[in-house]
Order: sequence, then structure tokens, then C-alpha cells
Amino acid sequence: TEGNAYFTMQLLDRMKTSDASDAAGDIINVSSVVELVASKIDQCQPKLRTALIVASYIQFSFNVDVLWAALNALCTHVFESFVAFKPQYSEHKDHGEIQMLEKLLDEAVLNGLLSNTIGSNVYRFSHDRVQQAAQSLIPFREEKNKLKTYLGLCLLEFHRSEQEKERQQLLPSDGKGGKPLQSKHDDGTVVSVPKQQTASYLFIAMDHLNSVPSKDHLHQAKMNVEGAEHASTLGALTLSIKYSRIAAEQISKIRRDPWVAQYDLALRLFRVWADVELALGNFEEGYRLCQQLFEKARSVDDELPTTLAHVRALERQDEKVAYLSTAVEAAQQISIYPKRGMLWTAVTEMIMLKSYFKRHTNEDILKLPVVTDSRQVLSMKLIDKIAQGGLITEDATHILLAPIKVIRSTLQHGICKYSAFAFAFFGLLSVTQ
Repeated sequence: TEGNAYFTMQLLDRMKTSDASDAAGDIINVSSVVELVASKIDQCQPKLRTALIVASYIQFSFNVDVLWAALNALCTHVFESFVAFKPQYSEHKDHGEIQMLEKLLDEAVLNGLLSNTIGSNVYRFSHDRVQQAAQSLIPFREEKNKLKTYLGLCLLEFHRSEQEKERQQLLPSDGKGGKPLQSKHDDGTVVSVPKQQTASYLFIAMDHLNSVPSKDHLHQAKMNVEGAEHASTLGALTLSIKYSRIAAEQISKIRRDPWVAQYDLALRLFRVWADVELALGNFEEGYRLCQQLFEKARSVDDELPTTLAHVRALERQDEKVAYLSTAVEAAQQISIYPKRGMLWTAVTEMIMLKSYFKRHTNEDILKLPVVTDSRQVLSMKLIDKIAQGGLITEDATHILLAPIKVIRSTLQHGICKYSAFAFAFFGLLSVTQ
């Protein structure tokens, strides 16, 4: 066993549960702990063996519902390495079948192959060697690729369905990411899938599908852009760059210019890619991607999110003048900031705002709706950046004008988080006059 404690425990367990002669023969023939555990899994009943193999390709820790969905998706396909795969699981979701699956997994817990907390529907392999051993029971590359393809598509669909439920606000959540998402079986039984675990299924699906050769470059590109965006929102920036590069490689294999044939996809790719590169401090690469997007974008509105990423990068590099001028130029291009007469505009609009506040109470302001237009939020964020740049460079004109512009936009379109600073600044300004 070369000092491997887990290997030693498995050998002792085999000797304890087998006849002496059989155990001696097994020990002679076994050359590694993976081989020993694989033989143990291979001796399980066919249904449990199948479940463990499929679970090993999901992840170390897996949800029963997800495993059931994977088995359901795979039940129509026959794999030579599987024993009677097709008849084991029906095509219609049935809580009774899920309970049967849980009993099988509980049997694996008793055999030391899995572990589980009582009352939880999340199981995990008792050791990474168990997961590795289960994966080794499909020895042929073609069958492995076939399994990865079907399993990847199943997990991708599962993730998207959960995302759609969340978007439709059909699932309760405390908004902090910690409360479990809830769904129901056909019989009304509630099951929970933790939100972070749901997100991880997208990445598992992508890793499986990216590892399998595919001629559908457009599907691969769309999938990896989706993964890059999702990884970025979770703060997994290195993973986001990985998927962005794979998407770029796949999209380059499309014969037509992607900026013509798949404009929206190319725009999404370069947005997230440039944003993450700049966030990680890879400024040269980030600026190159920004420039490419600016050259290909069809409108200034399409450039706006990347312009904000560009402005944030300049701020991090302490390029104060470039930071402010870039933000001002972008705001002027989308016609939310004056190109000339800034001081006159600031004084005029300040007088108008004072007149407005004399005629309206605090309750009137608090009754303003929350802005829902993403373009307006980005526009107000850009003006907020101008206000910050004005404070950094001590430019009195922008310090005065930018908050006033945010307030005017708030009164017209609704409140967002950038409204707070503007109202506070305007109140301070009114008091000091």
C-alpha cells in the first residue's frame, strides 16, 4: 500500500468481508487503491453501480434530484459498459423512483462509498479515490465522450431551467444567495437545491462538453459565453477568462465574420472578456479587447458597459485626467452631458431644482419609482463616475454639474443607488450657500 492509509483500510475491509482465499487472490491482483475500490463498486447491484458511475461524472458532492434527472436523460441510450442501463429508470418523474434512488445511495453510504447528512438530499463520495474508481469503470474513450455529451447537455438544461425559474420569481429566495431554491415534485413534495450548487452545474456541464470534440462551433461558443458571464457574476474571474477564450476560439471557426453573422453573441463575448481582463489588472489585453469592441459596435449604447469598464481601469491605474476625460466624452456621446457651457448649465439647472424642491416634500421624493431601465442605470453610473473624477481632479465644474444631472435623471426616470450621493451632495451644497 506504500503507506496509503485509505488503501490499507480498503484492503482490510476486503479481507474482512471476503473468504480468506478470495481475499488473498484479490490482494495479489490489485495494484492500486483505485483498482481495489473499482472492483468493490463493480460488485454492487447494477442500479447502484450505474448511479455511482453517473454521479462520479457530476461532481464530488451531488444532489439526488440532479442525479435522477441525469439518469432519466441517459436512460434512452445504451452504453456497453453499463449493465441493463435502459430499463432501470423511467422517463416520467416520480417521487417514488427518487425515493428508490435515495435507498440505493443509502446502501452505498453503508458500504463506505458515499457519505450523507441525515435529512439532506445531498450526497458526496467518501473519498476522491471512490469518485475516480467509479469513473474508471467506463474504460473506452468513445463511451466516455458519449456519456459526457449527454450528461453535459442534461446539466446545462437543468441549470437553465433553474435560472428561468429564478427570473420568473417563482422560487422563494431571501435575496442573499444563502436560502435554498425550492421546487416541487409532481406529488407536491418540496425539494431544495442550494443556489451555489445550482450554479456549479453549468461549469460542470461546460467542462464535459468542452472536453468532447464537436463540430457545432456556434453552440459551443454560445455555451462558453454564457459560462463566462455567469462566472463573472460569481467573481470567478479566472474561470470567466478561460471560457471567454474558448468561446473566442469557437467563434473564430465560424466561416462568416461573427460581428456580422452573430453580432449579439460577439458583443456579449467581448464585453465580459474585456471587463474581466481589466478587473484582473491585465490592462494591455483589456484595452485591446475594448478597442476591438469600440470599432465593431453598432451604437454608442452597445459600447456603454465596456466604456464603464474602461473608466474603472483608468481609475485603478491612477490615470486621473484620462479617467475623467473618458467618462465625460462617453457621457457626451450618449447625450446625457453637455459639450459646452457646463458651468452655465449647472447654475441654471440648480436654480430649477431648488424651485422643484420648494414645491415638493420629502414624501414626494420617496414615492419616486425605482428605475428599471438598465440603460438609465448605466448612464447614471457614468455620471457618478464623472462626479468622482471631478473630486479627484478638483474640477469644480464637474463636481457641481454631475450630481445635478443625476438628480434630474432620477426625477425623470426613477431612483437608483447613484441617486443617494447626488441628493446628499445637493443638500450639502444648499446648506453651505
